Amino acid sequence: MRKICIILLLTLITSAAFADTDDDGKLKKSGWIYTPTTYAHIMYQNRKSSFIESNMMVPFWEDERNVTYAKLQNYMREGPRQTIGFGVGWNHLTQGRQAIFGVNAFYDRLRSFDSKLFSQVIVGAQAQTTHWVYQAHVYQPVVDTHVQVVGGPSMQSFQNVQLRDGLEQIMPGFDAQVGYRIGRNVALETYLGGYYFSAHGAQTVTGPQAHIVFSLQNPFGFSGIMAFLARNVAFEVGTSYDKPNDFSWYGGIRWTVGLGKQDLTGMEWHMMDENRQLFD
Repeated sequence: MRKICIILLLTLITSAAFADTDDDGKLKKSGWIYTPTTYAHIMYQNRKSSFIESNMMVPFWEDERNVTYAKLQNYMREGPRQTIGFGVGWNHLTQGRQAIFGVNAFYDRLRSFDSKLFSQVIVGAQAQTTHWVYQAHVYQPVVDTHVQVVGGPSMQSFQNVQLRDGLEQIMPGFDAQVGYRIGRNVALETYLGGYYFSAHGAQTVTGPQAHIVFSLQNPFGFSGIMAFLARNVAFEVGTSYDKPNDFSWYGGIRWTVGLGKQDLTGMEWHMMDENRQLFD
């Protein structure tokens, strides 16, 4: 929670540095087209645990139809389990402004149940239209991919890290999802996808996943510079099924902080959308 508060504070300071208000309290033109955006997720899962995820995206090169950004992401569960990642991405708005195409790459550092550390590289791609969203990622472990563990449970998993019969390892694989959304200021999004992870000596983890998001654009009706404090508030529920994790579900809230242009139209609103990676 402390890390999320620090990231949110940095986003507020950075956004405020590129925004100003006139004498009437209205927002002047921002120094950036698409300013830093932070997504904070607070979720509860039916495995009697909760998880927190925060993602901060900062543009470092952009024009009206392109944005290249750096992204810092942090995923925490109860106990020592945590994932910290850093990467870059590029999103392109087509000439007719009817679709967005993007690619991204990340380096993740994962800490498992007994504080063992693993690393992986993730490469992703996405495509969006007014109503449809397509996203996919490929996960490739690097450096030390497995370690022997003395004692502990016979089977346990965290994201794509699995402990089985004394061997703890991170597995390569992929995930993909297709989404359909209706509305913008008040929007409903539904996603259906799946994932596959496998490695020698590990039990293959594969299955379907789905989630539903109900979001509200600036639900508190803020104006001027205060609008970036609650750019979007969303409520999300999701479910998945695989072996060895069996059936699981989660639910919670997502808070988006980000300023950007105030005259965004159509698909411009989605140029700084998250490319969501695998949940545990």
